[in-house]
Amino acid sequence: MPVVMSLPEDTGEINITMGYPMKNSPVYSLIDSLLRMQNNLRHTKAGRITFYHKDVVSILLHPYLRNLESLPDGTLIHEITKSNLIQVDSQLFRGDFEKKVFRSLTEARDMLNYIRDIFIHILEQLASEEEPLKHSLDKEFIFQLLIHLNKLDSLVLRQPQITYGILERLLRKQLSGLRIPFEGEPLSGLQLMGILETRLLDFRRVILISMNEEVMPASQSGQSYIPYALRMAFRMPAREDKDAIYAYYFQRLLQRAEKVDLLFCSASEGVRTGEMSRYLYQLMYRHNLPIIRPGLEVVAREAPPLVIEHKAEVERKLARYLVDDEKQKYLSPSAINTYIDCSLKFYLRYLAGIGEPDEVLEEIDAAGFGTVVHDAIRELYDLISHGNEGRVTVEELKKLKASKKPEEVLKKVFIKEHFRGKKVADLEGRNIVIFRVMLRYLEKIMDTDLKIAPFALVSAEKAYMRELEICSGEDELTVRLGGKIDRVDRVGGVLRVIDYKTGNARQGFPGMDTLFNGALLSRNGPGMQTMFYAWLVAGAFPGEQILPGLYVMKALYGKAFDPALTIGSHRQKSRIDSFSEYEEEYLGLLKNLLSQVF
Repeated sequence: MPVVMSLPEDTGEINITMGYPMKNSPVYSLIDSLLRMQNNLRHTKAGRITFYHKDVVSILLHPYLRNLESLPDGTLIHEITKSNLIQVDSQLFRGDFEKKVFRSLTEARDMLNYIRDIFIHILEQLASEEEPLKHSLDKEFIFQLLIHLNKLDSLVLRQPQITYGILERLLRKQLSGLRIPFEGEPLSGLQLMGILETRLLDFRRVILISMNEEVMPASQSGQSYIPYALRMAFRMPAREDKDAIYAYYFQRLLQRAEKVDLLFCSASEGVRTGEMSRYLYQLMYRHNLPIIRPGLEVVAREAPPLVIEHKAEVERKLARYLVDDEKQKYLSPSAINTYIDCSLKFYLRYLAGIGEPDEVLEEIDAAGFGTVVHDAIRELYDLISHGNEGRVTVEELKKLKASKKPEEVLKKVFIKEHFRGKKVADLEGRNIVIFRVMLRYLEKIMDTDLKIAPFALVSAEKAYMRELEICSGEDELTVRLGGKIDRVDRVGGVLRVIDYKTGNARQGFPGMDTLFNGALLSRNGPGMQTMFYAWLVAGAFPGEQILPGLYVMKALYGKAFDPALTIGSHRQKSRIDSFSEYEEEYLGLLKNLLSQVF
């Protein structure tokens, strides 16, 4: 088919002597999806049937079913993605044809009738279209399929004890070897032929493609139970005989040809060496023939840089973060970190609004992991600090840790975040392991807080905002900045700004300027973010001593964990006990960066 699709429109008549393999057709791909769906479906304890989401989506998006009026439109796929449905309940399929496709087979012999009914319905839909020749090839595929299904059906009737697995393998085996013949005129036009079809035929012009070693002659897979040594000892046909036969066909085809084009690909990929066939070497060294060896020089073009100019459209989108704008949006530290790392990514995500497409996550990802831990610890601490002026005591914290509440709250938050609020019977697979890791993290946070209790929880997962005046060229702008801070607490007389980090994060950085240097691979983004949060809290609590810190989950297991950020090299590290000592330097760097943004 690649050759046919590459032919120019003025080629004229074409005759294809080779059959098209059923295994490469849309018919086989749909059967494969249907059989996989049957193998992967589940029966719940409540007596319902659920289907694996990938199988459902592959069937609904199949070319034969995508445009059928009897199947739902893209709303069901949208619902699967939106609700993160790993297993799709059969009750979501309400139409007659939907129920015919998405059902469970009770017996092995039902498989053939199941496939037959679906393809008869598809054939009726194709036949009802206005252009009868539009799907002629697809109709032929389905027609040949129905013939072979009837043959298999008669076999099943004679073998009533046949199992589902055996019948599936028989069906796949039979369809894999089936080829659908094309109709054409063998006496005129361009002839697309296999090497076996050229026997005893002479052509003035011959074009042989794929003249690579392992293609011509084809590699021998050795599909025989008889070892090669025994074949040679008893003079049975071996791979050398097959190579000799194909060598004869090749030489015979070229015998009376006036012009021959032999093409091979010199590119090596995987197990393909890009070596030309041994038959071509024989022509070069054995025969004194005029051989022309043209080569194609392929030069890869450099991708042009993607540049977004700072024009009026960009300025209009940036204006949403200014104080004068009515939308009241704020620029977050995550957005600032994104700009430092890649300004184009900042534009696409925060200005153009282009994000990653939604997809079904079978296990919770890193972002969801952090969200669940953050929300769970907030809900847990609300239980013991609400109505008590935020005060958390040792007794209440120990009582909370010993209860079932951490596991109950975590499970509720986990299901809400990962399954988008949908009811699930229980966690499965790796999600159970992830859940246990999260629970260990919650317990470790409470263990760490027991060492500093009693303390006052000022806020948890609360948004703070602040305005900052900057210079952009000759203009003076006031930017609205803000962010949702994981935790602000008061230990002794110190106000701590804590950011939870479930991934890899470092609490130290060499200097304040390194926080804003995007060229550094080791730039401490979490450190920049926590200092930003400290500046926000300083605006809400003027005159307070503010300590910026990170609760890095992996670091909590250290012997002497200290959440405070540090600045300086390894031997000259200084603990940042008060943000005010570094506020002026940090604010100057932040203003300089925002001037570049705006």
